[in-house]
Amino acid sequence: MHTVRIGTRLIGNGQPAFIIAEAGVNHDGSLEKAKKLVDIAKEAGVDAVKFQTWKTEALILQGTKKAAYQEENTKAGKEESQFDMIKKLELSYNDFREIKRYCDKKDVLFLSTPDEEESAEFLNGLGVPCFKIGSGELTNYLLLRYIAKFGKPIILSTGMGTIEECRKAHDAIFSTGNKILIMLHCTSDYPTLFSDVNLRAMETLGTEMNHDANVPVLIGYSDHTEGITVPVVAVAQGAAVIEKHFTYDKSAVGPDHRASLSPKELHEMVKKIRETETILGSQKKQPTLREQETKKVVRKSLVAKVWIAKGDILTEEKITAKRADARGFTADQCDEVIGKRAAKNSGVDEIIDEKSIEIQPHDSAPPKTKRKICVVTGTRAEYGILRPVIAAIKKHPHLELQLIAAGMHLSDEFGMTKNDIEQDGHRIDAAVAMLPETDDDGAMAVAAARGITGFVDAFKKISPGIVVVLGDRIEAFAATIAASFLNIPVAHVSGGDKTRAGRDEEMRHAITKFAKIHFPATKTSGERITKMGEDAWRVFVVGEPSIDTMLQERLLEKEELKKYALSLDFTKQYAVVVQHPVTTEAEKAGEQMRATLEAVNKEKIPALIFYPNADSGGRRMIEVIKEYEKIQGFLVAKSLPHTAYLSVLKHAAFIIGNSSSGIVEAPTLKVAAINIGIRQEGRECASNVVHVDDNEDNEQQIRRAITTVFSLSFREQLKNCINPYGSGDTSTKIAEVLATIPVNDRLLKKTITY
Repeated sequence: MHTVRIGTRLIGNGQPAFIIAEAGVNHDGSLEKAKKLVDIAKEAGVDAVKFQTWKTEALILQGTKKAAYQEENTKAGKEESQFDMIKKLELSYNDFREIKRYCDKKDVLFLSTPDEEESAEFLNGLGVPCFKIGSGELTNYLLLRYIAKFGKPIILSTGMGTIEECRKAHDAIFSTGNKILIMLHCTSDYPTLFSDVNLRAMETLGTEMNHDANVPVLIGYSDHTEGITVPVVAVAQGAAVIEKHFTYDKSAVGPDHRASLSPKELHEMVKKIRETETILGSQKKQPTLREQETKKVVRKSLVAKVWIAKGDILTEEKITAKRADARGFTADQCDEVIGKRAAKNSGVDEIIDEKSIEIQPHDSAPPKTKRKICVVTGTRAEYGILRPVIAAIKKHPHLELQLIAAGMHLSDEFGMTKNDIEQDGHRIDAAVAMLPETDDDGAMAVAAARGITGFVDAFKKISPGIVVVLGDRIEAFAATIAASFLNIPVAHVSGGDKTRAGRDEEMRHAITKFAKIHFPATKTSGERITKMGEDAWRVFVVGEPSIDTMLQERLLEKEELKKYALSLDFTKQYAVVVQHPVTTEAEKAGEQMRATLEAVNKEKIPALIFYPNADSGGRRMIEVIKEYEKIQGFLVAKSLPHTAYLSVLKHAAFIIGNSSSGIVEAPTLKVAAINIGIRQEGRECASNVVHVDDNEDNEQQIRRAITTVFSLSFREQLKNCINPYGSGDTSTKIAEVLATIPVNDRLLKKTITY
């Protein structure tokens, strides 16, 4: 399942349902009532409020009859034509300009359905982020193609339609080159009877509209039933978008009031949908953190069923399982114990543990020498992510840890963070100096060359058995090239991700093709790796290592952070700013950083600002940071130990910039993230992320995003966000694979799988 971005919201791929409150014509032709509907929608916590824009003369011929439900729900009934009814409800373009301004002020997304070409042109000029097209236009291919050519996402209702008509509408839109489409199942009856809803048609739409996996179509539901039951059920069935009519007063006279929700019902619908999403979870079958504790109590351990004498062979008749606070061998280890010889006498109910049985040499088969695992790290952030992996390797009985520090770790300019590694008790076996000497692309190429040379010398010196690299940094790339030419297998952590960050994307996938072992964070990333022609047996989906730190280590309280000389006032809400240069946009780096800092400053939010990576454009960002360092409430840090950094993030109101930290770590901490520009575009995201495009209106967009993350609806959404990047056991999985995978010709000699 892919994602579609509308405004600052991602839709699909595990994201919360995008809820559209359909105001429609329930404003009764009044601008003030339209604003009142915006207020109701905002208070309910919806994602967007939608109106309908038309010029009556371009929409309906005079004398056209009303629909039956329109006759029933309007005072004039059959005495009034549809033309006359619609004319009374028409709002002017100036009215819509004011409604759009009011929506922006209230921080709720403005949408409107155009019913003819002139209104579509107007709405496009007004800056709507997408077009919602009503069921009445499903077969109006002229209008569908006209709107599709604007190149914006289209949400299309399919009421009154057959599956063949839906296919033709799909093809008409796609024929323009616009392939960003969401289709809503719908029944065009007001109100719709439960017996006419047919929610299973959503599945049919999903199947029929998604023959091409490269251009998938999201499916949602537009509801006209009374009450909130059906939209909640639709979300449980997988609807990515929900549209529902609402009104200020259900007893008001008008064509749609009766089939609309009251303000209270709208609020309740949003609440129930978000509760349903929480209940649905993440599809992963795994114990929760609370279950982990329960498991220790209720899962059973092996105990002696009868008296067992030293030297006896353990059989099923001699052991049983009872609850014992998770001590000794667990019940699922019974087959490992049966057949072993008792190493001592054990009385009835005595726990069977490692001291109870004799271990034969072939049982554990430890290697004669430990396998050397060399971890490469080039930045403070990268080391923080790899830190639990390093600890797991060091702890593993069959592995020997080696460490190479490179790049920014060796620079005073960036905090000499190799000291952090040593303060954690780790020995650095080699150092590779490869920091770019200047702030341009050519210097990056020279740095890569120096890095390859340096890593060749380092690997020859320490002779690792496997080299471990992370992600897409230049240090990881250089180490991978060097190791590959020395015939040393590379294990790649966090490959298979998808972004638009220029060379980062290219280096990540290049590393994947050189690597012999893959540790992607998610199933989707793993699938991308196999699609690149990698053997499935080389791919181990393990999650992100940084999640281990958050779930296994105690993060610091605000008072404890003072020891890091942080003068930030932790009693106030503050932002964490981490923004790196985009390597293909190095010339813009300084101004991009300025837009972010200026937006945070104008919103009067204290901020802890971290130095960027030493990529092309990084020093331009640092010069801008130094300008803002003098502003009251702004504190600049070159680096922090990773646990301290995560602790600062834990207590922040939000993180802003383009760091993967906002995507990967922040969801577990329930911290909002404002992601700016293309550096992380395409990565799987939780619902804590608000996306901002990098364009001429960048600063204003960032300020609107800051307003969004402080809104009550977003804060409620934040409570229920689910991190797609792991559950806290990544590092032990990685260490175990590194210890047990055979290093032989099968591993070393790759061939593409297709």
